[in-house]
Amino acid sequence: MVPDCFDLPGEFGIPVDFDTMDYSFQLLERFYCDDDRDYLMPVIQGRSGDYQSFKDYVRRIKSQYNPLVVGVSGSLCRSKDTNLVRGVLKMVQRELPGVWVHAFALRFSHLRGVNGLIDSFDSTNWTFPRTSGRGSCRNKEERIRYFCDYIRRLEIVNVHLHESQGVLV
Repeated sequence: MVPDCFDLPGEFGIPVDFDTMDYSFQLLERFYCDDDRDYLMPVIQGRSGDYQSFKDYVRRIKSQYNPLVVGVSGSLCRSKDTNLVRGVLKMVQRELPGVWVHAFALRFSHLRGVNGLIDSFDSTNWTFPRTSGRGSCRNKEERIRYFCDYIRRLEIVNVHLHESQGVLV
């Protein structure tokens, strides 16, 4: 993956003196090698809540690169706006047909809405219990139990892992 930069203007009270999209694209230009497209994955970036900024970024990647795989930034996938997430993922499929799309830090609540729009995703949601009153996993036994509970929840919402995807733990 080519390093990306979260859209966190003024996070923690610290002003940001650069444009996160421009900075992410500078990193892409610095590290991406078209001769080895399997090695680095561009990460689709945009400003929080701004569909057009994601579209502009995708078109910029499309005009300069020919990626086989793209990631969709965690700042989008962590958004509470399911319509925005779904809209951006549909646009990525239209603009970059046939490209493997990986969603970083995808919220569980988005899974039904993005079914068929992504090829893979990652999340740390499985590290949290499915019942209230308990903290995140603290030992091997809890990690195994929480992970198995998470997989069952995926099946309940009709998200099936394809054989080619597997599970990364």
